[in-house]
Amino acid sequence: MTDTRPDAPRYLHERDASAVDAAATVDLADLLSRLAERTEELAEARVSQQHAEADLKQKTREWDKERKAHREARRQLETDCRELETECTQIGRERRELEAEVEQEREARAAVEADLKRMQDRVASLQHQLKIAWDQLHQGGTEAEQRPWWNRLGS
Repeated sequence: MTDTRPDAPRYLHERDASAVDAAATVDLADLLSRLAERTEELAEARVSQQHAEADLKQKTREWDKERKAHREARRQLETDCRELETECTQIGRERRELEAEVEQEREARAAVEADLKRMQDRVASLQHQLKIAWDQLHQGGTEAEQRPWWNRLGS
């Protein structure tokens, strides 16, 4: 089967050689002009390919730079994240320590307040006893004045 495209190469196979006209003429100018067109197209295609390769190399370099920058940014973010986790753990530990300290201070304050309340009650009781004694002293003032001062201390 023969190729019917006008620009396709035409090969003569041995079995088709007998069918070829021996007097056939070839238009050399047409062949040379088509070859020149093909050479021009090929040169344009090579230039286009070179431009595309240069653009691809440039984009590849840019993407490599971006990947490197992203990799560095990721590493920095991972480092920052680890530092923040460490800081968070430390702050949590300090918070628990402070809460324990506050609880101890609350308990100590409650104990001090209980002691203060007992002391206030004791002072109130002593003041009451003093008032009673003072009142008794004033009521029986003549009796107390007759006794020597050292006897009055014991009562």
